[in-house]
Amino acid sequence: AELAGAGSTRPHVVRIYGSGWDRKAAPNIPDDGTVDVLVTHGPPHGVLDGGYGDKWLREDVLKVLPRVHLFGHVHECAGVRMWGPDEGKGETEGDSGGRMVAAVNAALANDGMRASSVVRPCRVVDFLP
Repeated sequence: AELAGAGSTRPHVVRIYGSGWDRKAAPNIPDDGTVDVLVTHGPPHGVLDGGYGDKWLREDVLKVLPRVHLFGHVHECAGVRMWGPDEGKGETEGDSGGRMVAAVNAALANDGMRASSVVRPCRVVDFLP
């Protein structure tokens, strides 16, 4: 999906790619630099995931490097974190130009396997193309 900026004829376009519940059944995430916002059900491994994240999704996110990655699923780990391929490397070791991904675990439900109530506030992400 593409969202054009308000009040003019597409001065800023935000490109959004969404994947369904079963990521393996979805087509591959484009890695040609066209994804600004990635939306998936669950988190990538090691990022606001409580140890339940998807290792393949982590690899995909590191290839695509969207500006924002929105997900949920692991309720206990709701929050926001900046991360990227150069995380933990020295200033001269990284090769991504310091590009980071804003990871947003937007889970709203109570902790545990059975979601029964909304216990967290909604998150608002200000995105400036």
